[in-house]
Amino acid sequence: MADQLRGVNAESLSDQAATDLLSKINAQTAAVIEFQAALSQLPLTGLRDLSFDTANALLRFTGGMQNLQTALGAFEQNFYTEAERMDRLGESVAESLESLGYTSIDTKEELRGLIEGFRVVDDSTAQTFASLLNLAPAFAQVADYNKQMADEAIENARRQAEETARIQEESVRMAEQAARMAEDAARAVAEQRQRTYEDLINFSQQKIDNALAALSQSVSSEKEALQRSYEAQAKLIRDRSEAEKAAARASIDASRLQAQGASDSLRDIQRVYDMLDSALSAARPMSRLSAQGQLELALEQARNGGSLVNYPRLDEVLRAATAANPQSFGSLLDFQRDQVRTANMIAELKSKAGAQVSVAQMTLDAINGVIAATEQSITATSAERGYDRRWRKARERFLQEHPLCVYCEAQGMTTAASVVDHRIPHRGDTILFWDKSNWQSLCKPCHDGRKQREEAAEPAT
Repeated sequence: MADQLRGVNAESLSDQAATDLLSKINAQTAAVIEFQAALSQLPLTGLRDLSFDTANALLRFTGGMQNLQTALGAFEQNFYTEAERMDRLGESVAESLESLGYTSIDTKEELRGLIEGFRVVDDSTAQTFASLLNLAPAFAQVADYNKQMADEAIENARRQAEETARIQEESVRMAEQAARMAEDAARAVAEQRQRTYEDLINFSQQKIDNALAALSQSVSSEKEALQRSYEAQAKLIRDRSEAEKAAARASIDASRLQAQGASDSLRDIQRVYDMLDSALSAARPMSRLSAQGQLELALEQARNGGSLVNYPRLDEVLRAATAANPQSFGSLLDFQRDQVRTANMIAELKSKAGAQVSVAQMTLDAINGVIAATEQSITATSAERGYDRRWRKARERFLQEHPLCVYCEAQGMTTAASVVDHRIPHRGDTILFWDKSNWQSLCKPCHDGRKQREEAAEPAT
């Protein structure tokens, strides 16, 4: 501009020449201003705050404003992602609207209503109206991009929810299959042990039966032998002479004494036999002993993680195990010890059954928590719940000031937080939404797990 004015005598210029010179200067000034405005929208810090002459020289070297804009546009298109361009364009549009006095225009419908109802009454309102018209294409581009991103986020959330549901169904199916396999294996082991136990009992019973049969046969043989010996001696005595009768009588008396002793011995043996037979009759039912054995098998199955639900005849086993007769024990102390042992086994079985119920309830609560979190993630996008650009900036500041998960800290652990959570769900309440005293820093596992379960357990207000 100084070069254009150098050597020019303004007083000697004609009106037309003066007008042409002013037009050139105005055009050059407008180009430089437009160039400086374009640079302010790009992250090219080295080109900001240029002097008028330097900016004019840069325009001259790049072939004019149009060529410079074309070059800057190509640079932005080739070296910045679409998200970076849209973020920068959105911030520029927001700043321009704010400079015009509009801070709450978020949708195309709102901008359209503003422009359609705008009244131009003077130069100031005309300038504002022109600025709004100039901003409209960029605003629409940013709004369409944000809507596209929101639609993609909704679709991604839906797909993720479907994939999560599929994985959960597969996990449940595999867990059920594993449980069935474990139950079948435990049942097979229990049945095998039961057969082994019964075989041992039958083997012992067979040995007792064989011993009793052998003892009975021995007693019968001895009785028959004594009877034959007595009859032979009596016949011998009758055939002897009278001279030998006294000796025979003495021998008979001796034989009678011997027979009496044999009879007493036979009665003793018979009494032993009756005692063994009575003991065998009492031992054959084995109701309480069998029940205690079944209790031990059931307890071992529960200790190995097996289910007690389908254990065969558990109620009958419990009744038989607790039906103790004190008279069947050697002493009261033996009876009490056996009662304590049976009670301890039943108490441990009760504890195992309670633990199985607790595990099933915890699994159901976890699934409900995941389902609740999944349903909540599907019901609304983050932008629809108020998580916009303003929230993202506030969230970053809060995490810088409170970088650790409060749930993990309460358990003595140090975990970096990545989520700013509302202690009390805001449910659309903007005052509660922006109340910082209602904010807390959480890691994602705590937010998606424990916090979601807490909110699912609370009644909606």
